[in-house]
Amino acid sequence: LKNVGKNWFVLMLKKSNSLLSISNSAKREAIDYLNINENIITNISTAVDTTIFKKVEVPSSFKEKYNISKPFLMHTGAYEERKNFVELIKAFAQIKKEVREKYQLVFVCKLSPEQEIELYDIAKKNNLSKDELILTGFIPDEDLVLFYSSCHLFVFPSQHEGFGLPVLEAMCCGAAVIGSNTSSIPEVIELKEALFDPFSIESISNKIYEALTNQEFYEKLLENSKIQAEKFSWDKSAKIAIEALEETVLKFTKDSNATC
Repeated sequence: LKNVGKNWFVLMLKKSNSLLSISNSAKREAIDYLNINENIITNISTAVDTTIFKKVEVPSSFKEKYNISKPFLMHTGAYEERKNFVELIKAFAQIKKEVREKYQLVFVCKLSPEQEIELYDIAKKNNLSKDELILTGFIPDEDLVLFYSSCHLFVFPSQHEGFGLPVLEAMCCGAAVIGSNTSSIPEVIELKEALFDPFSIESISNKIYEALTNQEFYEKLLENSKIQAEKFSWDKSAKIAIEALEETVLKFTKDSNATC
């Protein structure tokens, strides 16, 4: 049934007169892997609700709630192989101890007991102490904004995304952000110096180290977040989508009249 559903979905895409993508990367994949005419695909991008995702004051009790006692690096997303949780632990562990011990690595993610054991075991095997890795488990929505607003650095090492919404959420909350140089993520970050190879633990580790030790670079990341947060809005996406759909209707009407 899963394959039937997938095949039906692909068939509908191929029969469409107009497609709206959430990134140029997603558009490129539709062209390259589904052989869809690029002229019918419009990238409308996406956005976040800035009435929710914005820099907020963080109560002193918040960090205590999650056993956070130091400035922290944060990653969030569904626990999937492509999200690179394991590789991020290994990359963090490679950072010089005198730098690393000043920080904690926090995964904001719903995890099963087995997954928690697995991640803590990987941390232990890579010589991280128990308090260097924090697994929050499921959190209420309002706490996510508090994490974004209070993290020292947001790290997004995902191997593949259609857009990469957590990156934009973090930027809208004022976080310094570094991320993968693959798929759509560079479109959101738009700062080459802030990108790393998610398939290389060394590359991830080196970029984290740079962000933690180079104040000029860190300030550049903060400024970049402010710039990028302003570039995405539902209003912009809606206007592009409406224009694309109107053009499709107009073309369809002209073609219909020509065959009458």
